[in-house]
Formats: sequence, structure tokens, C-alpha cells
Amino acid sequence: MASNLNPATFWNSTMVEPKRQFRFYISFGQMGDGPTFACKSIGKPKVQLDATEHKFLNHTFRYPNRAVWQPISVVLVDTADPDMSATLLGILRQAGYTWPENMNAASTCITKAQATSPFDLVTITQIGKPLPVGGATKVPTDTFLANMDLDIIDQWTLNNAWMGGTIDFGGDLGYENDGLVEVKFDLQYDFAYMTAAGGVRGGWADMAAPGLVPRFASPLDNKG
Repeated sequence: MASNLNPATFWNSTMVEPKRQFRFYISFGQMGDGPTFACKSIGKPKVQLDATEHKFLNHTFRYPNRAVWQPISVVLVDTADPDMSATLLGILRQAGYTWPENMNAASTCITKAQATSPFDLVTITQIGKPLPVGGATKVPTDTFLANMDLDIIDQWTLNNAWMGGTIDFGGDLGYENDGLVEVKFDLQYDFAYMTAAGGVRGGWADMAAPGLVPRFASPLDNKG
């Protein structure tokens, strides 16, 4: 369902609403609502697609390599309740890390199953869908979440996400700085899929530019 707006009047329409960087929220599944409200910034999914070159005489031909999804950086404001530093340490411990106090503890391993278990389902949601004026759309008012769901314009879900990279429990402290303490980490994941696009739930395919039909069908193309 691509846009049928006239390109000449595209930016003159009041229903054209660009996605904004500050209109977002995150969900970390089993971590509860604390990180949702403590989040300062998060990257959106990105995929790396490099090339292998073949040289012939004066010419170079490039062939696409494997698509590799890149880590996402997360920054949370450290709060006392819930304590974000303690939460990150708990995630690390649940992943399988323990201090080498004895031989049994030292031989404990971090596994993928344990590392992914604290996050369950990681979603990055952007909001700001323009609603028609004049009462054309009935907005549910019973719950906050119902209103938020109606406002979704873009949503990504990370598959098998786990905390990796450098886990920063608060950075540097100093008497000259009155800023908020921040905890930082990266999210590693196998791949990401789009569960809402253009304000429509149920996949990205209907909202992409005309002609971009997936060659191979996948249920993840329409996973809402």
C-alpha cells in the first residue's frame, strides 16, 4: 500500500509526518518497564553487506557477501529504583558469568540460551502517526498502551538479542560534572524484522515502494 500522494504537493500535505528521532520507546521483555523509561538513546537495526571482488584485466567485478546484522548501542540513565547498574549485572550473571571463587565457579560458561533469556523479546518502536482531524478516527481512551499502539508508525523486533560489547556500569564520576549517570551496552542479535511500517501493523511489504516484492516468501515479512 504505497503512498498515492502527488510528488508535487507531497510536503504540502498535513498528513505527511516525518519520523522523529525523539519519538520512540523500547521494550526488553523480562526486564520490565524500567529500561523503557530510563532509555536515553538506542540505535536502530543496521545490516552490513560487503562485497568480494574479482579482477579481470583492467576491470573489477563485485559480488555480494553475506548480510551481517550489526550490534546496536544502548544508553540508559542509571536510576536507583530500579537500579540499572544492578540490572545489567543481573543480566550478566543470568547469562552464566560468575566470579572465579573456586573451581566450580571458574568453570561456569556463558551460553546463548542463558544470554538471551533476560531479554525475551526486544522491540524498538517509533510513534507519531498523524490522525485525521474531525473525529474521523475513534481513539481508544481506556488504557495508555492502547493509545500508544494506535500511534505506532515503525517497529523493529530483534531476534535472539543478548547483551554484549563493553558493558559500562556508569562511566566516569567527577565533582565538576552534574550530569546524569549513564549505563551503556551493546545488543547483539541474529537478525531483525519489521513488525510495523508506515503506521500499519503486519509487516513491511505492503508499505514499501511499488515493485519491491520479496522473491522468496517468508512469514517474517508479515509478522505483526
